[in-house]
Amino acid sequence: EGELNRVIKDLQKTVAELKCSYQEQNVPVTDGSRELHSLCAQLEFLLQFDLKEKRSFFGQRKDYWDFLCQGLARCRQEHEGIHFVTSLDKLKTPVGRGRAFLRYCLVHRQLAESLQLCLLDPESLW
Repeated sequence: EGELNRVIKDLQKTVAELKCSYQEQNVPVTDGSRELHSLCAQLEFLLQFDLKEKRSFFGQRKDYWDFLCQGLARCRQEHEGIHFVTSLDKLKTPVGRGRAFLRYCLVHRQLAESLQLCLLDPESLW
């Protein structure tokens, strides 16, 4: 629990830094933003936290991409971000798809809603 609490506090700190930086500079957050890179890395770590032992029936490792797909499939017909990411042929790994999904949701201001939808359904939690 200590590590998880530290990760959550770091994530909160990064969001506060991102907000402060945006308000002080009054410019949009871009791909070059150090805080944005930190936010994405921390979100990815948080979503992967304690998934090391999770395996599917056939022994394949389950990743946070699988969690997002399953959680959003139960809440909606089709999430635009899932559809977009699966249409990208160059993404071969679940981690790459997960990263692309996070970026898509950030760009389209859907990250909070998408994660909330996944976490509201207790059956989708592993």
